[in-house]
Amino acid sequence: MGESKPDSAISNKASCKSSKPWTSLSYLKHREIHGMYRAERSDVVSSKYYKHFSLKEIWDPEVKDSLDNGGHGAIFNVEFSPSGELLVAACERHSLLVFDPLSQRLVKTIREAHGDCVNCVRFLDTRSFVTCSDDCTIALWDSRNLKSKVLSLEGHSNWVKSIEYHRPSGLLVTSAFDDTVRTWDINRYSNEEGTRNKVVMQFSNLIRMKMCPDGSKMVISAIPGNLLVVHNLDLDYLQVDVEGDEYPFWSATETSLITSARHRWPSKERNSLEIIQDFPEECRPWCISSLEVHPHGWCTLARYTCKKSRNEWTVLHDIQDIADSRDAVETSSLPSRLTHNIQEPNVAKGYIKEHCFSSDGRIICSPFGNSARILSFSTECDELASCVHSTPSELCDLKTLISHKHAVVTCRFSPTHSLLSMGCLGGKVSFYQPKL
Repeated sequence: MGESKPDSAISNKASCKSSKPWTSLSYLKHREIHGMYRAERSDVVSSKYYKHFSLKEIWDPEVKDSLDNGGHGAIFNVEFSPSGELLVAACERHSLLVFDPLSQRLVKTIREAHGDCVNCVRFLDTRSFVTCSDDCTIALWDSRNLKSKVLSLEGHSNWVKSIEYHRPSGLLVTSAFDDTVRTWDINRYSNEEGTRNKVVMQFSNLIRMKMCPDGSKMVISAIPGNLLVVHNLDLDYLQVDVEGDEYPFWSATETSLITSARHRWPSKERNSLEIIQDFPEECRPWCISSLEVHPHGWCTLARYTCKKSRNEWTVLHDIQDIADSRDAVETSSLPSRLTHNIQEPNVAKGYIKEHCFSSDGRIICSPFGNSARILSFSTECDELASCVHSTPSELCDLKTLISHKHAVVTCRFSPTHSLLSMGCLGGKVSFYQPKL
């Protein structure tokens, strides 16, 4: 009897503690004293903050700022610096816009940054970033002096659509509609030799390329809608390891695709290939135009269109290594990679709609017509690891953010602040923050 009293006392004490009202101030005080990693009730914090995102400001070039007269065209991509102090927007009419995201003010317009549409922006560190364009070039910029490019990289023969920075090797990795993936050694540039670039993969109908944050995997999409994952990525030997392999079978039958994937995956060897084919039964993908990788490298986020449907789909695939590879090889079916999905409207056909993860990976922002949706793995914004079920489940629709009169095609969460930015085809940039 006596031994139960301390337990009941602890239980009562815990219940009293949990009954205290939660406030943002109490959470911030606790985080200030104990640090970010010991902050309590992070799920509740995420749920409250993400569910209360609301419009803070819409930057309209014709109304808000004399630094730009609206000649930049549509906003194709937005990207925050790692410190969250800058936001750079890639624009349709050859331009770049640089914002102070905390004040929502335009601080610099770069005219004729490229000779054609600017497709993508990627920060290498807090001050330098890279852009790519339909003019087939890549440009390196220093935010401390934006009067001219630091470097202009030439080598692709068609529109450049993806840029990644492989930190383990220090190489810049790009992909283009010339069906090549190239690496660029930007740290060994010389006026005589230029920047050394190398074709590490080449195949038909390449659309998008992404890499895990730690550089251990590369994910590639191509028509007619298959995903290729390169596990245990080693860029120095990638060309050698895949040379002569029958990859990927984009024009082959489904049977040969499955046979190839089962034969080559899972493998612990360097640069091993896996073809992902499990998608929602309602519709098979034709073109996977947008790719994103989870901040922890757990899964991929893809958006695809279908030939015989007016809708699009947002899907998540687990790309982590399987513990026992022999069991997977011996089974008669491929391991299921599809974990979550949701249907999207096919608005602004022909334009790529770029979704994104929040910095903690709990939330997805996805363009939804003239607005965007906040999606999560559960109604309480739980981690992905606790929301994976035996069968694929639908993403939770937490909130719709409405502000633009034109289709939203890009969005991005700040890595350091509770801030979301979106760009639309009308050339406007909107900013959202929690309103509690």
